[in-house]
Amino acid sequence: WDDNDSEENLSSLDDWAAALYGDAGPPVRRAWSCFSRAFQQFPFAIGTLYVAPQNTGPGNLLYAQPTGYRATMVGFPYDDLERWKSIYPAEVFEEQFRLLSEGWQDGLELVAEARAQSIGDNQAASRELHNVAQTAYAHFRSAYLQIRFVRLREQQPLPAAEIARVLDEEIALAKQMHALISEDSRLGYEASNHYYYTPNSLREKVLNCEYLRRNLVAPNAE
Repeated sequence: WDDNDSEENLSSLDDWAAALYGDAGPPVRRAWSCFSRAFQQFPFAIGTLYVAPQNTGPGNLLYAQPTGYRATMVGFPYDDLERWKSIYPAEVFEEQFRLLSEGWQDGLELVAEARAQSIGDNQAASRELHNVAQTAYAHFRSAYLQIRFVRLREQQPLPAAEIARVLDEEIALAKQMHALISEDSRLGYEASNHYYYTPNSLREKVLNCEYLRRNLVAPNAE
């Protein structure tokens, strides 16, 4: 950021991107547009905002059997799909988070391009954008996977191969978030609830998914 730049002189998002990220501004600007288009797919409803798993992302555990627990306000989602989805049919709710996360992934590719182009003082800003965008993706994608897991869990016979794919991706997201919060302790923090997850709770999520792979998937894969 140059001292001669001011809000009055920055007349467009292109200018803002250039001021913040230098030569990496163009791919960052395209990434912003990608993220905006992807976020249009978010299944907006007040109930969903408060209780669905996009708040906790990969920090929320999965359960082999329905718990019957009621999701709490910006706290513990459990496996309460009925409250998560609010006004949406379950299949539509799942699909919207799939579209959101896949669209967001397109933006991440542009952020990676921008980070590779960053030099000097702009490297720190590009790294921070990368970490925050990756965190948002982990939350959106994990929400999709958790919705899918709960819906797959209800099917008979149990679709073991598809559940295994969900569990493997959840493990990858938990490990990714563990690395990100180890680098930046601001990630996963929310003012009224403090940390949605800690390094240990993300390790627990990995063990949780590995347990389900052995005790839910394996017996039904034969």
